[in-house]
Amino acid sequence: MKTASLMAFFMQQQQMAVEAQNFPVLNTRVLSAIDGIHLDLTRVMKEMPVRTEADVHRLLARITAYPARVQQDIALLKEGARLGCVTHQASLMRVPEQIDALLSKDVRSSPLFAPFKKLLDSANTQLSDAQRTELSLAGERALSAHAQPPLRALRRFVVDELLPRSPRNGALSSYPGGSAVYDYAVRNQTTTELSAQTIHALGLNEVARLRTEMENTMKLSGFKEEFTQFVNSLNTDPQFFYVSGDGLLAGYRDIAKRVDPELPKLFSELPRMP
Repeated sequence: MKTASLMAFFMQQQQMAVEAQNFPVLNTRVLSAIDGIHLDLTRVMKEMPVRTEADVHRLLARITAYPARVQQDIALLKEGARLGCVTHQASLMRVPEQIDALLSKDVRSSPLFAPFKKLLDSANTQLSDAQRTELSLAGERALSAHAQPPLRALRRFVVDELLPRSPRNGALSSYPGGSAVYDYAVRNQTTTELSAQTIHALGLNEVARLRTEMENTMKLSGFKEEFTQFVNSLNTDPQFFYVSGDGLLAGYRDIAKRVDPELPKLFSELPRMP
């Protein structure tokens, strides 16, 4: 049964991947205020370790490869524009200022220099002071040569070519073929054949059901005021807040213990870690 379920899941994923090829525009949606190569670089600089010389050289290699990566995304964005799919204004207009935050006349003032600053400030016994200084200088040169120029190019492209074509309405239905893309996304995310309208109606019904339960709970508690006051009380009354970290931890452990016996009713396989 377990093998059959895994195979069914695998097949469903592959079928969705095949169907996605009918919507090439999906591959061009690579830049917004919450996702994009400019934000990816920031995450890489935060997450990659710089404990050893090999760590730093791996980070430098990624920075060196960054211009090619930016050009690849610009090519995808150009194709998206050709297909009539440019990120909507409310999101895209924030991208230039996000890029500006990474650019600086003094590279060492940029957030991108953070791992090399950490390297300099670290009392790392694996690297000598001279090594840390040399590697931080290499980072400064790499950022100047391979990070800032492509970021400026990306900014120019966004301002000069994308923003003038960016629509005010971000709904997929406003894009060419967008309704079909949305239907595909619904199937992919829900693994059902339910329409967006049906799912929306289910959501409205659930909101109404939960609201009724909350109102019943309010009445049972003896609360005499309106529902909005009840919600405000839940969010502000000190009796509903933990006063210490230990109390918070104990409270959530108690919740977890009550949940544990119910999990086998919903899942055939449980994780070993609590």
